[in-house]
Amino acid sequence: MLDASPVVCISFWEYFQRNYAQPLKEIDLVMKTFDAPVSAAEAAVFLQLHEETVYTIMARNDIKSINRAEFLQIMLHGDSEICRLLQRECACGSPICYSPLQIAYIYGLQPEYVCAVCREYGRTCVPASEVPVILDRVFIYLLYPA
Repeated sequence: MLDASPVVCISFWEYFQRNYAQPLKEIDLVMKTFDAPVSAAEAAVFLQLHEETVYTIMARNDIKSINRAEFLQIMLHGDSEICRLLQRECACGSPICYSPLQIAYIYGLQPEYVCAVCREYGRTCVPASEVPVILDRVFIYLLYPA
């Protein structure tokens, strides 16, 4: 007999709040208050990377110490979920108004679902302040181990 793991349906906004909101706030605070260099271990914690990965990125990019610009450089080369989210945001140029396809790309969602929600709201362009409203109407399924 197969062991069924429970499947839970939640809004992507709820998922985002649970998994990304706090780390992004911490990264934002670090970026705004950078005074002294941070260690590779600290950068790894903030960016949810292995410390060895940070050292590898530093070596490849000739980074000697991690200040604001270097922290951003490490983030742009990191392979964690939080780094990839920020990389996709940067690739879109952090616009004031997002297209449904940009929202889908940044958050790694199926474009057809995001486009459908935007159509419901009559939006072809979503102001940054309203992106949470759209993400709250896109639902994802999570498989939780039994």
